[in-house]
Amino acid sequence: VLESLQADDHVRRVCIQTLLYSNLLADLLATVEQLKAASGAPVSICMNPVDRDWLVALKEAGVERVGVGLDCATETLFNQMKPGFSWPRYMQFINETIEVFGVGSVHLIVGLGETDAELVRAFQRFHDKGCGIALFAFTPVRGTQLDLAPPSLERYRALQLARYLIAHNHVRVEAMTFDGGKLLSINVAPAVLDRAI
Repeated sequence: VLESLQADDHVRRVCIQTLLYSNLLADLLATVEQLKAASGAPVSICMNPVDRDWLVALKEAGVERVGVGLDCATETLFNQMKPGFSWPRYMQFINETIEVFGVGSVHLIVGLGETDAELVRAFQRFHDKGCGIALFAFTPVRGTQLDLAPPSLERYRALQLARYLIAHNHVRVEAMTFDGGKLLSINVAPAVLDRAI
């Protein structure tokens, strides 16, 4: 990877996805140091909550931002999908990433059982905090315990559009119409909608 980075100046960002284990911080710091020496590309890390001191150390090492794999739009769904993890701790960690890096990043998944309204309200809440939102569609993986169908392409595209419009300050959730939790309309000027699409 380091050799490829040195030979290619088209890389725009290097993202590291982590797990929690005992030597993680030392490994991350060493990896970031090597990546920064090989490339001028910004480095992002996606991780579970860790102590705030870790965030400071990662920033000092050259990490530009930390993303948080929250996945779920609501606390109830989070507690069902991520047993053993704490919603309040995740919320605290998201706030800490914003405090340390000046920006946050939250990953959310469409298709875990949330309504469109719950997901769009989460977009707005995290955008208002200063977070970028990465949106993913649930993808079934054979052999895992989650027996869910992926969201329809139409639903995913509508939610991508809602996320984009919120992220670019073109509309707020209050300007969207829902029926039974399903996104029905986005009240925005047609020209804004056309440009976004």
